[in-house]
Amino acid sequence: MSTPNSDVLLDGDHFVNGILYPDPVLREEEYKKVLDFPLQSDDTFVTSYPKSGTVWTISQVKLIKEKVQELSGSISGDTVPLSKMHLADSVSWLEEDGKEFGMALPYPRTLACHMPYHMLPGGEPHKSPAKYIYVMRNPKDVSISFHHYFYVLVERKHEIKFDDYFEMFMLAIFSLSDLKR
Repeated sequence: MSTPNSDVLLDGDHFVNGILYPDPVLREEEYKKVLDFPLQSDDTFVTSYPKSGTVWTISQVKLIKEKVQELSGSISGDTVPLSKMHLADSVSWLEEDGKEFGMALPYPRTLACHMPYHMLPGGEPHKSPAKYIYVMRNPKDVSISFHHYFYVLVERKHEIKFDDYFEMFMLAIFSLSDLKR
């Protein structure tokens, strides 16, 4: 696997399990803590590459789950409908929120992360009792959205030109495919 030029990496950018992450996303310490996250058969795990439409997908999952609860009669008078809960209170981003927050969510849980398949918490996804939704988006659109979000909207120590960013983006994409060989 190749490594980027040091002038392309920004302070805080780092690798976890061979995958390039921008600061402050996923640190090795947090990753190790969520590896053994216990998944249940009614858990739904939404995962994707960042800026691929994950939050929109989670919103749809919440609405579907609420409708299922409504039709099955499992929403009682003291149950807060999922659509009335703030997204941050009803979904756990395991790499950010940690294991404890995810464990405390009411069932059926919706979990999310931006980790590749081989790094997902709970073991091998194809052997897991949970349901997985992997969100994919055209990489051209992802690269523009990702650059805009992390290097324009989110306050960084310095600006990064799109050409330099694109080199990093391609490194991250290729490092994922290198690990699958």
